[in-house]
Amino acid sequence: MRGKADVIIAHSGNAIFPAAVRKIIKGGKLVFLCHEPPRFLYDLWELTLTRHGIVGKAILHFVAPILRFIDKWSVGKADVSYVLSKYSASQFKDIYGKLPL
Repeated sequence: MRGKADVIIAHSGNAIFPAAVRKIIKGGKLVFLCHEPPRFLYDLWELTLTRHGIVGKAILHFVAPILRFIDKWSVGKADVSYVLSKYSASQFKDIYGKLPL
């Protein structure tokens, strides 16, 4: 991404962090289209843990709070967030504490 963009559109959770950092550095509006929050970090956390051994669980317990912080910080930088369904909107509100459009 070169130059100054008027609008940055992040189409997934993987794109929101670099888009949020770019917004801070170069400016512009940030639009986030959330297909689905990273549920493995939130409502599917217990299921995520069952899929890993003791070392994996230890790593996840260390890394997950960092990933949650980055996720919530990045989504908070979006000027507007969209979701694809009422179900996704409910998940979005539960996780991020705000309603998307």
